[in-house]
Amino acid sequence: MDIDKITVFSGYGKTGEKEKVERFDLQMGDIISIVGPTGCGKTTLINDIELFANCNTPSGRQILINDELVPEDFSFDPKKHPIALISQHTNFLSDLPVGEFLNIHAVVRGAENVEQIIEETLEFANQLTGEA
Repeated sequence: MDIDKITVFSGYGKTGEKEKVERFDLQMGDIISIVGPTGCGKTTLINDIELFANCNTPSGRQILINDELVPEDFSFDPKKHPIALISQHTNFLSDLPVGEFLNIHAVVRGAENVEQIIEETLEFANQLTGEA
């Protein structure tokens, strides 16, 4: 699945109040920052995007990809899932070489050609960062 745009429709905060922003779009290539105090819902927002929320998460948000609902099999099949989430609890990652981390990630997601995926991922990351 190619992603050109992610649309986030508002939901409700943890105290039940309606969110002030009704909707926002993220376009391919956008770089965004999600900031706020502890407990304000940053992780919940990221999780809703990763889970392709369809009014079925505690926040009640809805996520569209390219202006469409995401098929359920994309949500439940890690091989098809185009969005990955890195947990806030990443202490174990700091000790892994990049190649090993990518290998673990590819295997967990059920990739068939792990070495090629690692090579493509590193090449793309280097293009984004401008670093070798």
